[in-house]
Amino acid sequence: LIAQSAGELLLEQNVEIGFEELVLSNEPDAESGEEAKEFTEDQKKQFTELKHTFCEHISLAVEMAASVSQMWLCCNICTYLWNNYLIAFRDPEFSSKIFKEAKETFKRCYTCTSQLILTASFDKEAPDYTIGSKADVLAHIALYYARLEELSGNSADAIKVCDEMLGKQFVPHLRKNFDTLKARISKSIPSGKGAPAGGKAPPKGAGKSPTQS
Repeated sequence: LIAQSAGELLLEQNVEIGFEELVLSNEPDAESGEEAKEFTEDQKKQFTELKHTFCEHISLAVEMAASVSQMWLCCNICTYLWNNYLIAFRDPEFSSKIFKEAKETFKRCYTCTSQLILTASFDKEAPDYTIGSKADVLAHIALYYARLEELSGNSADAIKVCDEMLGKQFVPHLRKNFDTLKARISKSIPSGKGAPAGGKAPPKGAGKSPTQS
């Protein structure tokens, strides 16, 4: 609830949650002659504090949900995080623009949810008829957490995520995203250049919002 309240306060001021710098949800139209809204330094500081509060309490919430094995709640928290950061990830230079604390929040969401979703395949002995949508949520969170690690120069951590996700028996189009990411990172390591710098466009099909369970 605290994360949701922080997010709503930012959106009420037309401020995007996912960016380090001040980015407005709806920029004024130059042709309309509408002037851009000006914010004081105190207001900008408050916006940063709200972004911090959002990330901090998303992390706390997903850890609490995981501690009592509430897979569906972890997935809903991940979906809420993803939906609020989707705009930032759609920016071709997202790695340099995203709110700096977001990587740790994505890591917490990935780690907590991954430990509950051991496989993405349907288990006849313990049927979960929503496992497909839950696995889809995990795949999106894991993919972009891996991308953030890659673009931070942490190739080993990014590959570790890919390997773990490839072991969960995702459907082919989701496996392809992790196969592609792992291959690109692995190819870059022998050259001595490490992980690529800067934000490239996300893998095809990875920018869709996951379905909330």
